[in-house]
Amino acid sequence: MSESNGIKRTTAKTLLDTDDLYISYILHLGTTTEITNEPPTLIADFTIRSKVSNKSLTELSFTFESTSDIQFDNALLEVGELQSEEQREMTIEFRVLGIVGVGLSVTGNLAYSTQSSDEEEPTNHNIPIKLELPLSIFMLNIPKITPEQFKTTVSQTSSFPFSATTLIQLNPSDRTFEQMFQDESIRLTTIATGTHVVEVVSSAITVYGKSVQGYQIAGLAKFFIDESGNDNAKFNIKVELKCTDQAFLDGLIREIDNMFNETI
Repeated sequence: MSESNGIKRTTAKTLLDTDDLYISYILHLGTTTEITNEPPTLIADFTIRSKVSNKSLTELSFTFESTSDIQFDNALLEVGELQSEEQREMTIEFRVLGIVGVGLSVTGNLAYSTQSSDEEEPTNHNIPIKLELPLSIFMLNIPKITPEQFKTTVSQTSSFPFSATTLIQLNPSDRTFEQMFQDESIRLTTIATGTHVVEVVSSAITVYGKSVQGYQIAGLAKFFIDESGNDNAKFNIKVELKCTDQAFLDGLIREIDNMFNETI
């Protein structure tokens, strides 16, 4: 996750990589402020690059599917013709109407034609595409709060009626305990949850964030070593999150589990 002009952006993710085409995309919010009375708008910025050197790609277009959760005003994104090894940038907007939780995605189809020579019949291509929508993309780039503000905020229990806990198991490495905790804390905040670090105390951090819908997230991540088993000691981070919305909280916990379990 990176920031530009006050808006958080995902890192570029590959959408398609074939012999003909390479397409990546970056997601970001369409606003820098909280919006509670209308569905949030997301923007997808595509980078489309032809990988062929001996032919053009013609009639290239994206068609996206509006659903009960995702709504496009214009579901057709026409690129047109791409010359050999040409690169182009395209953008599309859509609104998220449904409950923002785990598993949100945008589906559609990519179509284009190839033709090596005027004598050859064009070959038509139709490829299903899918854009995953991580919950961290709904998090605003807000000013960092102080530890005192954090304590005051979380002390109001009624403001955070939902809580959940998960465990991150760390892989043994040549990194020190401190470096492992620092590295994984960065992934936890900037990528998995879109929160910011409020305070670092011993082997623990407190985190806070707010989504475009007005959901607040507060939490604690604590590093510890489990030596209770017969095997080698296990290095873990216990993550405790509180939130003002149950579905959003469940989604964040799932994002954390999916991200860190991929590398275990």
